[in-house]
Amino acid sequence: YHIWNILKNKRKDENERIVALFETLYKVRCNLFHGSKSVRQDRDKKLVKASSVILGEYLKVFLDEHKDMRG
Repeated sequence: YHIWNILKNKRKDENERIVALFETLYKVRCNLFHGSKSVRQDRDKKLVKASSVILGEYLKVFLDEHKDMRG
């Protein structure tokens, strides 16, 4: 629950909250590929879908902000 406490605590540093978010996304990914998450379980599907939406939105912003770095 440490990561959850960081995410919901608005007094925490923004970078710390972003790191906690990505740690959570990484745990979902690892559980899907190596562990206890299954695309056959409705709850797991919702978690993976929500994670992919978050990551997709982040990537849109990131790529837009760094478009001058692309070749």
